[in-house]
Amino acid sequence: MFYTRLLFFLCFLLLPAEIRAQKAASFWRTRLDSLPQPENYIPGSFIFSEYDSIIRNKKIALVVNHTAEFRGKHLVDTLLARGVNIRKIFAPEHGFRGTAEAGEA
Repeated sequence: MFYTRLLFFLCFLLLPAEIRAQKAASFWRTRLDSLPQPENYIPGSFIFSEYDSIIRNKKIALVVNHTAEFRGKHLVDTLLARGVNIRKIFAPEHGFRGTAEAGEA
């Protein structure tokens, strides 16, 4: 009796997780160019005035790579020039400017 209840309970717990896993797997198989895109896409770096008040006087962390540019200047440099308090930068292996050698900090 105990094992029957345990099996039922485990199936009850694991079934929703399996359904979520299947949905997630189908999402990651979706081609990016097949997703709907807005007509007038404007990157967040071009509308700084909309989030300036949100990040002003806060410690900011960025996840960027070498393509994070704003009008020819790296986003990190732009935000620093505007007085944003950047505390951490998370970047891929070759650095956020793309100039670091493999394994270099």
